[in-house]
Amino acid sequence: MHLISRLPSTCLSNVSKKSAWRAGTSLVAFAASLLLFGNGPAALAQTQSASASKADEMSEIIVTARRREESLEKVPVAEVVLSNDALVDAGVKDERDLMFVVPGLQIKVAQTGNQLNFALRGQTLDAVSGSPPGVNVYIDGIALNGNVESAHGLYDMAGVEVLKGPQGTLFGRNATGGSVLYNTALPTDSFGGNVSANFGNYNLKEVEAAVTVPVLPGKLDVRAAGIYTDYDGFMTNIQDGKHPGTTEYESGRFSVLFTPTDDIKSTTVFQYSKEQGLEYMSELYAVASPGQINGGQALNATGYLVTGGAILNYLNTTQKQLGIYKIDTLYGSEPNANHSLFIQNTSSYDITQNLQIKNIIGYTNAVTLEGANNTGAPFNVLNLVHPADCCGKHGIDSFHFNQDNWSEELQFLGATSNNELKYIFGAYAANTYEYYDYPVDFAGTILNYEYMTNDLTKGLYAQTTYDLSRLTGIQGLSTTEGFRYTWESLDQSQGKNGLFPGGPNERSSEADKSWTVGLEYQLTPEEMVYFANRGSWRAGGYDDQSPYNNFNFFGPEQTYDFEVGSKFSGEIFGHATRVNLALYDQITHNVQKNIYLTVGGVPSSSTLNVPEQETRGIEIDAEYHINKWLRVGGNGAYTLAIFTKPEVTLLGSVTSLTDVADTPKWQASFFVKAQLPTPELWGPMSVKVDTYTQTDDYFSSFYFAQVPGSKAEGYTLLNLHYDWEGILGSNASLGAYVRNALGRQYFLGGLATMATDGINTAIPGSPRTFGVNLNYTF
Repeated sequence: MHLISRLPSTCLSNVSKKSAWRAGTSLVAFAASLLLFGNGPAALAQTQSASASKADEMSEIIVTARRREESLEKVPVAEVVLSNDALVDAGVKDERDLMFVVPGLQIKVAQTGNQLNFALRGQTLDAVSGSPPGVNVYIDGIALNGNVESAHGLYDMAGVEVLKGPQGTLFGRNATGGSVLYNTALPTDSFGGNVSANFGNYNLKEVEAAVTVPVLPGKLDVRAAGIYTDYDGFMTNIQDGKHPGTTEYESGRFSVLFTPTDDIKSTTVFQYSKEQGLEYMSELYAVASPGQINGGQALNATGYLVTGGAILNYLNTTQKQLGIYKIDTLYGSEPNANHSLFIQNTSSYDITQNLQIKNIIGYTNAVTLEGANNTGAPFNVLNLVHPADCCGKHGIDSFHFNQDNWSEELQFLGATSNNELKYIFGAYAANTYEYYDYPVDFAGTILNYEYMTNDLTKGLYAQTTYDLSRLTGIQGLSTTEGFRYTWESLDQSQGKNGLFPGGPNERSSEADKSWTVGLEYQLTPEEMVYFANRGSWRAGGYDDQSPYNNFNFFGPEQTYDFEVGSKFSGEIFGHATRVNLALYDQITHNVQKNIYLTVGGVPSSSTLNVPEQETRGIEIDAEYHINKWLRVGGNGAYTLAIFTKPEVTLLGSVTSLTDVADTPKWQASFFVKAQLPTPELWGPMSVKVDTYTQTDDYFSSFYFAQVPGSKAEGYTLLNLHYDWEGILGSNASLGAYVRNALGRQYFLGGLATMATDGINTAIPGSPRTFGVNLNYTF
C-alpha cells in the first residue's frame, strides 16, 4: 500500500515519522510567520503618520479558487491572478507568455507546436507519455485535455487564475501540480465593447473585437467576441524558404446571460476556433556517437550510424553556421490544421439567501492534423512525417488526433445564517474519447500507430470553511477541510491500421482520495497567514508500446504537500503594497516519467513509475506603488526538485533518473512602470520595463543516464512597453512594445529521443519582436 493511501483526510495523526517531521516543521514555520509577519508589513502600515502621502490603493482581486467569489488575499492557497487589464499590461498575447509572469510556471512546446505542457512545482507532463496532466487547464470551469491544449491567443478574457500545489478537491479533474483557470468575459447589462488592431514584425496582423448587447435589460444579455491573427514564423527552413510557425488563427465566441428571476441565473458560452499554417520545427540539438558512455550507460547511436556520421558533422558545422533560427529539414516545412469547439452552460438557483444549487455542463471537441520533423536536419532518422501523403488518408501527413469530451457537475454551495460555516459539496462526471493516428518514418521504415482511448471519471466531494473565532476566542482564525473520492476507468483499443491490429482491448479501473486540511489566521484586515496540507493523485494508463500482457501499462501517481504562506494587501510607509509569500514541501510517489526507446527495432515511449520525488520551494509575488505615477513589482520562485528514490527498471536493467524535467531552480521577473508627466489634456501616457530570467532547465529526466544533451541554458529577457490611453480625451488608446529587446537566443524546450534514435531536438524561443496596437472602446 502506498503511503498516500494511508493518510487520513482530516488529520495528520497517522503519517510516517518522516512526514510527521515535515508537518511539524511546517507548523513551526506557520507559527513563526505569525510572529514575523504579525510585526511586519501590517505593523509598519499601522505606524505611518496620518500626514504621509498616500499612493493610489491596491485594487481588490476577486478569485474563484474555492468555487465562490472571494478576495485573493483571503484565500489560503498560493495563487497568481491576472485580470484582462493585467494580461494586456504584461504583454501576454498567448498561453506561452504566462510563464513569464507567473512564478514557478513552465509552459513547454514539445513534440508539436500545437501541444503545450504546463509544469508547476516539479509536476509536468511528458510528451506522448499517456499520463494525465499534472497541471489541469480549465475554460469557464470545463477541463481541457493536455493533448489538445494549444498555443492560441487569449482574447476577451475576464482573467486567468493559476492555483499551485495539489488541486484534487474542488475542481473537475485530479491535479498533482496545480490548475490554470481561464475565465472568459461574460455579458453585462450595459451596451459596450471594443475593437483593436495589432501590427508587428514577422508580418503580424491581428484584429480583435467584442460587443455586449442587453437584448432584454435585466433578463437577457449577449456578448459576441472574435479574433483573427496572421503572422509569419520566426524560423526559416532553407530547404524551401518557408517559415515554420507561420500561423493563421481565427476564433469566435458567443455568450448569453439569462436571468429570468432574481434567483435564477444561466450563462451559455459557445466558441469555435480554427488554426492553420506551418508546424513549428525543432532543430538538431545533440547527437550520440558510437561507444559513447554517459552515467555508466551505453548510448543509442542510431542517428550517427544511419547517416554514417554525417548528422554529427552537420550539427557541429552547418547548424552552428545557420544559427538557431534557420534549419534544413528533409521534408520541408510541414503544414498543420486544427479546429476546436467549446460549449458550456452554468446555471444556478438561489434556493434561499444562504443556499445555492449550481449545475455546470460542458462539451469540447478538438481535431488536429499536423506534421513534424523530429530529426531537425536533412537526414531521415525519426520523423512524424513522410513523403506523398502517407496512406492517402489525410490532406496533411502524420499526426491525426481527435478528442470528444463531455462533463457534468452538480454543486450545492451554502453558509449558515451568521456565515460562521461555509460549505460546498457536489458530484462530477466526465468522459473523454481520444483517437490517435500517427505514422512514423524510422530510418526509412514506415510504422503507424493507431489506437483509441476512452476515459470515464466520476467523483464526489465536499469542503467546509469554519470560523473558529467564537469557539477559540482567537478572532480571525478559521479552518478548511475538504475531501474527494474519485473513480476512474480507462479503455484502450488498437486500430486496424496500426502496429498492433487486432491487439487486445485493455481496461484499467482505479479509485483514490484527495484532501485538503488547513488553518487560516486573519492577523489584521490587511494580512492573512495560513497552513495547508493537501493530497491528490493522477490515474495510471497506457503508452504506445505493445498492448500484449499489459506491457504498456503504468500505475497511478500519488502526492501530498505541506504549505505555509502569508498574504498582505495594505500600505507600507503610506504606499499601496501587495506581498504574497508561500513555502512548501511536496512528496510524490510512483512518479509518472516517460522515456523514448527502441523495443524490438520499433521506436516507442515507455512511461515508468519512479518510486519517489520531493520538491521544496519558495514563491513570492509583490507590487509596491512608490507614488501615483511610479510602481514596481515582480515575482520569484526557487524550486528544488529531486528524485529521492530514483531507481527504475528499464528493459531488465536498473537505471536512475537525475534532474526533474521542466523545473528550473530559479525563476524571477521584475517590472517598473512610470506614468509620464504629460498634460492632462493629452491623456495618460506610461512606459514599462520588465525582465524575466531563469536558470538552466532540463527537458529530460535522464540527462545523466541515457539522454545527455537535453539541457536548455538559462536566459534573461528584457521587454519594453509604451501606452497612451484616452488619446486627447477620446476612447482611443495606442500602445507600442518590444519583446526580447536585447535579442537573446534561447530554447523553450525540446524532444529528448536520444534513447530511441541517438538524437535530441529543441525548439528556439522568440527572437526580438516589436509592434503597435490600436484600441477603441465604446
